[in-house]
Amino acid sequence: MQPDLDGVLQLVVDLGFREKTEDFVTYYVFSGSKSANNRLRVGTSMIKEAIEFERQKLEDEERRLAQEESERKAHMQKIHLQIYDDRLSVAARAQRERHSGYKEMGIPGRKSTPAKGKIATLHGEV
Repeated sequence: MQPDLDGVLQLVVDLGFREKTEDFVTYYVFSGSKSANNRLRVGTSMIKEAIEFERQKLEDEERRLAQEESERKAHMQKIHLQIYDDRLSVAARAQRERHSGYKEMGIPGRKSTPAKGKIATLHGEV
């Protein structure tokens, strides 16, 4: 994409640069008048402010993304620790029940295997 050069050239001329041609090559040379010098200072300060604003925006965005990533990792680690803790407590409870013969209230074990049903397939019943 080609930038709008007319606007850039107009800005350069407004800031105090004048067109000068040597050997069929065009240059823009700063004219040293006091008002042009002031306009140039104002223009550079505006550009510096714009650059600083954009830099600050990028830093804030990077910081926000890094914080979100660290929060996500911390959350995943917390979930993994909770699952691990649950598995340890279930294993400890199962071992206590095996040794003592006493079962805590919880999900009852299976009494027997379910009755087999008949399944119809293309090759006959199974």
